[in-house]
Amino acid sequence: MVQKSSRDRKIRLGAVEVLEDRAVPATFGVPWSDPSHLTLSFVPDGTQIAGHSSSLFQTLNARQPAATWQRDVLRAFQTWAVNANINIGLVADGGQALGAAGLSQHDPRFGDIRVGGQPMAADALSISVPNDPAVSSTMTGDVLLNTTYAFDGKTMDVFTVLLHEAGHVFGLGEVTDPNSPLYSKYLRTSKLTSGDVTALQAFYGHRAPDAHEGSNGNDTIATATTIQPPGGFTGAAPLVAYGDVTTLKDVDVYSFRAPSGYKGPVTIRLQSAGISLLAPRLTITDAKGRALGDVQASSGLGDTLTVVLGSVDRNATYYVQVRGATSDVFGIGSYGVAVTFDAVNRVAPATLDAVLRGPYQSLSTNDVNSILLGVANPLLNNDRGADDSLNSATVLTSSPGYARNSHYETVGSIATLADVDYYRIATADAPANGKPLVLTVTGRALGVNGTAPRLTVVDRDGNPVPAQILTNGDGTFTVQAVGVKAGGWYLLKVGPETGAGSPATGNYSLSVQFGTAAAQLTNFAAGTLPSNGSGASGNLYVGESQLTHLVFSASAVGAVVPGSAVRMTVLDASGRLVSTLIAPVGDTVTGFDMFLTPGAYTVHFIG
Repeated sequence: MVQKSSRDRKIRLGAVEVLEDRAVPATFGVPWSDPSHLTLSFVPDGTQIAGHSSSLFQTLNARQPAATWQRDVLRAFQTWAVNANINIGLVADGGQALGAAGLSQHDPRFGDIRVGGQPMAADALSISVPNDPAVSSTMTGDVLLNTTYAFDGKTMDVFTVLLHEAGHVFGLGEVTDPNSPLYSKYLRTSKLTSGDVTALQAFYGHRAPDAHEGSNGNDTIATATTIQPPGGFTGAAPLVAYGDVTTLKDVDVYSFRAPSGYKGPVTIRLQSAGISLLAPRLTITDAKGRALGDVQASSGLGDTLTVVLGSVDRNATYYVQVRGATSDVFGIGSYGVAVTFDAVNRVAPATLDAVLRGPYQSLSTNDVNSILLGVANPLLNNDRGADDSLNSATVLTSSPGYARNSHYETVGSIATLADVDYYRIATADAPANGKPLVLTVTGRALGVNGTAPRLTVVDRDGNPVPAQILTNGDGTFTVQAVGVKAGGWYLLKVGPETGAGSPATGNYSLSVQFGTAAAQLTNFAAGTLPSNGSGASGNLYVGESQLTHLVFSASAVGAVVPGSAVRMTVLDASGRLVSTLIAPVGDTVTGFDMFLTPGAYTVHFIG
């Protein structure tokens, strides 16, 4: 059986004129599964976009300096992000074609959100691809400006247009309030309405303080958070802490001491670059509050600041103060702190950069230390078999800031082919709109010794709950169950992935979210392969250019040879190979999403 998402037939358009209804093609109401670790990149000129090429820099640089318009783009996204549990880190873009095969989030070659530009018809200022659990393409979240417009800041400005599209990227549809940036006509605005903020927080919660704040906060030397060293600490790897400047008044204070016998230099690093758009300020003091070093960011693009202390007293305690350097939206965001004892440090700067970018906030200091020191195939949050049964399931705590029991996150590992992790989750309350409650669970391979685990939703008796596999390939596994019971609880069974495309063991991140928007998949081919091995064929007709997500299932009929599989190939009208998927019998797989142009396609199946 082959299914196609019918909800991404056309990328929605934001235009000067009121647009026709695009509620069917565009998918709104779906939050990102890992919104606290989003990234954004600017597409280099010449990057391929479905037969066109991006000309973003050429167009906008002719009107104003790149630093000016880029800051406007980032300010548009940050205006939304500061109101919820969202971070957007600016990263480099490798120039791969939009929609290139890869991960929908955390692809190391470019941002999760890519901003480019190309000439379009005059009725569109820009186009964007809303997030959708049935779209694993790297095109999810991408935004294109119409480069036929001047965007000179007078008749048309980049910030207003991107403020509109950023709302769509975060899953919000158009509204009828002309004061909202989500209004369908171009009306210059710089603020969100209370309705916009409420809608955003329904998906991502209100921005919650980081775990170090506790009940008393950590805003002073007296309430400072100690950066805990791992067991047997010698300074070979930096001390690391993660935090968040949650409001413009928030100050986070950390303390550290040198390892026993150490007298050399120390480098304190504060990094928001690649993590968020926070413009940070870093101040180092002694126990009496006397400043030993003070630096602040010079941009609103995320930054990395360092203070070097020439030598430290091993008997003294030092304090690290973190705050925003600006009084605008760039004064809020997440960050990482590292204290490096330079004379004995063995960790390369690139490794430290990757660890600070995470997502490792929930890990123990020992786990972070193992990643920094390059321990071969580390197992993170290794439970050592403690949660391998229904009765010993780990109870997950709902993420702070979100509506009760609506969002969960954790990091875990599969140690052996026999290892199974069970998690218990309380379900969200019944939706006020009366729609069925939808549970979406995503497992991703972590960058270090990663695996995309097999996910199953089960009831309290261990019986599988009917769920649709939305993504199974290239380091991501997503399942969705529609109509789950509100106000109860379910279990998640996380086990080794024994199919192709992912190691069976290793580390994973798990995100769980409840909502009301379900992926809509449409069957376009189904049948039974003949026993003579001749295969079967079918047709797929595409009436308009569309982003297409294929889900391919192969089920057994009678006795099956172990290891057997079915191959599906998709060819265009000229016989050019468009896609190939191989599904082991009894399994469901997905491939990289394709941008298909109108025409007839042939689909072949063979065992």
